[in-house]
Amino acid sequence: QTAPTADGTAGWASYPDTGKPIVGRLTDDRIRRLESLGFLWQIRDDWHKHYFELKKYRDEHGDCNVPARYQKNRRLGIWVSAQRQQYKLMHSPQVQNGGKPRRTAPLTQERMQLLNDIGFVWTIRSRDSLGDSWNQRLDELRRYKSE
Repeated sequence: QTAPTADGTAGWASYPDTGKPIVGRLTDDRIRRLESLGFLWQIRDDWHKHYFELKKYRDEHGDCNVPARYQKNRRLGIWVSAQRQQYKLMHSPQVQNGGKPRRTAPLTQERMQLLNDIGFVWTIRSRDSLGDSWNQRLDELRRYKSE
């Protein structure tokens, strides 16, 4: 069930044009309290939909590393990238030192745990760092062969 809007009871909790929660203005505690009353959020439903799509991808491919431009499901690739961006935002030095993030990340501890449970990788090495690593290994091989 969703909260009624005709009498304005849900207007204070969601954006009027989308019905999505004003997450930046609601604390995690307030969100939990609303959800305990059966309050549903479209954003939560979308998150779980993508999460189950990711689990299906993992079952088919053996990992959760969906390419950002995944041809079969572009939205899934974008969503996976967004989860990593939100994780990075939550772990920025500014936030770690008690500051507020520039924007609110809807990635909760519960969601992070769900992703961790299916083997989600939070940081992906860039192509440059992969090339550097490969070159380092090649140098090690050269040294080994010369011994």
